[in-house]
Amino acid sequence: MTAPRVLAPPLMPSARSGWSTLFEVRRRLGRGWTVIGGQMAQLHSWERGRGDPRPTTDLDAGLGYREVPGIGVVLTGLLRDLGYRAGTISPDGPQVRWVREGSEIDVLIPRGSGRPRYDVGGRRLMESHGIQQALDRTEEIELVLHTGESGLLPRPRLFGSLIAKCAALSNTADTPDRHLYDIGVMAEMLEPGDLARENITRRDRVHLGRALDRWEQGRGAWRDLYPRALPALEQVLNS
Repeated sequence: MTAPRVLAPPLMPSARSGWSTLFEVRRRLGRGWTVIGGQMAQLHSWERGRGDPRPTTDLDAGLGYREVPGIGVVLTGLLRDLGYRAGTISPDGPQVRWVREGSEIDVLIPRGSGRPRYDVGGRRLMESHGIQQALDRTEEIELVLHTGESGLLPRPRLFGSLIAKCAALSNTADTPDRHLYDIGVMAEMLEPGDLARENITRRDRVHLGRALDRWEQGRGAWRDLYPRALPALEQVLNS
């Protein structure tokens, strides 16, 4: 099956550098990780001609220990070999960010991974809600940068990306508005074909229900920007 082709708009050099790095990670490692976070939502927006859901420059990679048990050490070791260094340390201790000349890549693992997982330097990796949901519904795309450079990337399908963002609302350290912006733009993009290939689980409905509650109770600008998101979420929840 041919990977869907996604055309990126012109990007800043730091963003292009980050995507080039992830192309190389995919070439060398293949499976065991997926693109998550705001750039995950951007990929869907670019693919469907919606533009950026919200400005974001850092890239996020979610790691799958079920597929590759040692992926944390392997992937962060590759980032180190590509010139990245460990960046900020989160307030509660785990290492998240890898930086190289303005390019930033955050590395996260699924919440509830069991025993602590570590990077190539022996630093504990940060857990996050929503990553396993993203990994479970990942497919490959081909991203083409405006410079002509291209590469394959693992990215969750649209419904998987939506569920991952809904689950991420449970991360107490996160700012919920950024997740709600991404939920809004992805909910509005949902089409019947996106749902036809998915088995919507009870756990998916729990995450959708919590996101729906947040949306109905919130007062953020995302409510006005994405007016069709609420009925879209309700339709999926009741399907």
